[in-house]
Amino acid sequence: MFDVVRQQKDWRNFLPEPLCRKAVYFYRYGREALLQALIAGRCKQDDTILLPDYFCSEISAFLERHGFHIVYYKVNNDLRADEDHVVRCIDDSCKALVAVHFFGIRQDMTGLRKICRHNNMVFIEDNAHCLPYHFQNSDITLLGDFAVYSLRKVLSVSSGAALVVNNDRFKPTNIMQPPLPRITFIQNSVWGIKNYLLEHVPQTIPLFAAAKTLFPPQILDSSQHNDILEDGCSNNIYFSRTGIDPKSWHRILTTDYIRVAAERRENYRHLAAWLVNRQDCHVLYPDLDKNACPQALPVLVHDAPAVIASLRSAGIGARPWPHLPACVKNNPVRHVHANYLANNLIMLPLGSFYTIREQGCCTMERDSLVDRISRAYGIR
Repeated sequence: MFDVVRQQKDWRNFLPEPLCRKAVYFYRYGREALLQALIAGRCKQDDTILLPDYFCSEISAFLERHGFHIVYYKVNNDLRADEDHVVRCIDDSCKALVAVHFFGIRQDMTGLRKICRHNNMVFIEDNAHCLPYHFQNSDITLLGDFAVYSLRKVLSVSSGAALVVNNDRFKPTNIMQPPLPRITFIQNSVWGIKNYLLEHVPQTIPLFAAAKTLFPPQILDSSQHNDILEDGCSNNIYFSRTGIDPKSWHRILTTDYIRVAAERRENYRHLAAWLVNRQDCHVLYPDLDKNACPQALPVLVHDAPAVIASLRSAGIGARPWPHLPACVKNNPVRHVHANYLANNLIMLPLGSFYTIREQGCCTMERDSLVDRISRAYGIR
């Protein structure tokens, strides 16, 4: 079982690269980590930040509320940045560029880094969809001055994000973070026993699912998230005062990242092989890089609502991309690729024990994604 005393002192020993580095800071949400990266990069209000036009509207609106001016550069249909358009977007007010590894599938960002170096801009690598394990024992390195991770997304926990400082010229003296949670012996024992039962005694899963219906968790909607963040910013704190909750921190520290990576890669391989036989789906990246561990499988379709309904009926929690920023959505001629992707690209989560249900509720399942595909369609 997890050693609580050791966790309080040597938590870095429980985390994979790059989260075990010295210059790593943890927050409740990924947007807070991104904002701290901009502040640490000496970006100020009214400075221009370059974001991909295929981007979540909530995050861009959050940055605009903090005084940044957002300019969107184009992303092609293969999810790669249009570097020529990036260059055309740059002027004297541009201070930072955010590049995204969409769905956790790593892109070649060498060109973007060169552009940032040439124009003296901060380069932020958005790894929100990447499991940190994909750096373990591999030749992949971080290219950005900062890297942002959203552990809340990739580990299905209620809170958790990380900021990695990857450039020595940005000293961490002006980076703040809420205090890390302390896990008590009782909490560790209860959560450890529960995780053991879920892992080794699958028959207990319906009992936990029934308990969740009797005692539903308190889920904050996006507007409540924004209120918390704005409240924190009123005192120049720029993050939620509560930080990561203890249960999420326990899950982050006790996750077997090697096992999770292997399971998700297997799910990716099986799911991509099955979708090859469907005429209404086109897998963008059928061959997964040997060092990558994505959060979802991106698929291009012609009729997204119909395909999503079909996949969900098979037990696969397909969902569309979040809403685009209004200025991108309302200008389909200028941002043609982003609007095409928003309307025709769906993502299939690769988590082994989680699936999306109605109203966006995340429920635990006994079978893995591979098991559900194999049973429903007879493939191995």
